[in-house]
Amino acid sequence: MRRLRTDQPERFISKAAFGRRYGIDTRTVARFLEDFGVPSRTFRWGRSERKLIDSAAARLSPTRPGKIYRVRQAAAMIGVSGGLLKSLKASGDFEVNHQLRTKPGFHELDIEAFIQKLKRLGPSINPAVLSSPKYIRLEIVARGWYGSVAAKANIVRAVLLRELPVVGNVDGTVAGLLVSYEGFQRLAHDERARANGETRTIAEAARQLECNTSSIRRLVELELLRARPTPKAFRVTEESIAEFKKRYVSLLSIARTTSSASWALQNICKRCNLPMLVARQQGKKGSQAFIRAEQRQELFCLRSGRRMKPRSAEVV
Repeated sequence: MRRLRTDQPERFISKAAFGRRYGIDTRTVARFLEDFGVPSRTFRWGRSERKLIDSAAARLSPTRPGKIYRVRQAAAMIGVSGGLLKSLKASGDFEVNHQLRTKPGFHELDIEAFIQKLKRLGPSINPAVLSSPKYIRLEIVARGWYGSVAAKANIVRAVLLRELPVVGNVDGTVAGLLVSYEGFQRLAHDERARANGETRTIAEAARQLECNTSSIRRLVELELLRARPTPKAFRVTEESIAEFKKRYVSLLSIARTTSSASWALQNICKRCNLPMLVARQQGKKGSQAFIRAEQRQELFCLRSGRRMKPRSAEVV
């Protein structure tokens, strides 16, 4: 019996019919089906088998009238690098709604939608705030030298998800969006650590533990921190940093919170026999001390003049 014709398009169609429907080559169809995992059904046709595409599950955006820009032009319009824009398109953060996703280039309406999406994240702000060291422009984040394209894409994604909040916009453009410098630094360091096998540089480890770089080298020598060698020096593993922070706290960090000096806290520990871990390298004059995390409150009491039960000294 001949199939009744309706105004509804056929659901299961061949690759050739799918290509004709959307105006693309059969090789492009095959690549699209593989990349996006479009479901299909296999039917037996005589002695052979035919694979038909489930066109209802294939989400191809229809082509709309408008200008198509190359990646470099589109990136310049948005205020990001070409590599970053391609990465955002591949991940779906740059949405393609006005042309076929298999077609090259960037539709002007998709570009404008992405620009407005970013600009809506932050209100206008006084340009004088631009000089504040607390904030950094998105232009520097998106085009900076600090990391790979993948790292920049993750940071822009954090901006879109409001994990890295936008505090304002100094000039009404995407490039003028302001984000927290501290939050950006934290994300950038995390991305670099992930790219380097969850490790930190000596300077980054020192900032996390609130001590100097010489102390980090000494802690590695004492095997209290684990490190991986690099051509220039070594990188400290994130895991060992986290373990050390659970066990010890630097006197410098306590001094900063109590508006005192680390040398004064060291004198209190020596006078009251509070055990310290002193990280001192041979041949180096400076040294920084740590105490066990559970002894922090005891040190606060000693500093305020309330003497507690004395302990035996332990200096490394």
